[in-house]
Amino acid sequence: MFVSQVAWSQVTLLDLVDKQIDDTLYIDARAHIKLPEKVVRAIQHEIPIRFVTEIELTRRDQIFIFPYNSQQTHIRYTTELSYSHFERRYKLHNLRNQNIRYFSHLAPALDTLSELQNFPITSLNQLHSGLHYKLKLQFRLNYWALPAPMLTQALFDSDWRFKSEWFELPIQAGRRR
Repeated sequence: MFVSQVAWSQVTLLDLVDKQIDDTLYIDARAHIKLPEKVVRAIQHEIPIRFVTEIELTRRDQIFIFPYNSQQTHIRYTTELSYSHFERRYKLHNLRNQNIRYFSHLAPALDTLSELQNFPITSLNQLHSGLHYKLKLQFRLNYWALPAPMLTQALFDSDWRFKSEWFELPIQAGRRR
């Protein structure tokens, strides 16, 4: 079976910062997403599209001379983007917290999809002061959630295998701003 290559998206990271407030590590992130035209057409034909936002926090360690990363936190959540011709608006439904927002245009919906504000990652008590950590963030389309006829197409069409690169931010626990 031939599976098409992944379509590295046109996702531009605008901002990615960490905040250590009280006893919690938070991130703020903003990105600009440009979807392939096939995906935009599907949304406009009222086919709901699910996106996965994935966040990983790893600790950079070394055993003897061998470096490795140990995973501290892994967060994955899904957001569904859909359009209604009857209501003439886009709906963004966060399946993690059940928040729903409506938009009259696609661009602000995508901007909201790719924005995290004061997003809690982990308790600072779980991190060792002075050690180096790496925070990674990725956005991707979950083509496995497409309706069956479209899933078959998605397996062979790189536009449906849309995802961003992993955006990385070095973190040092215990650092005060």
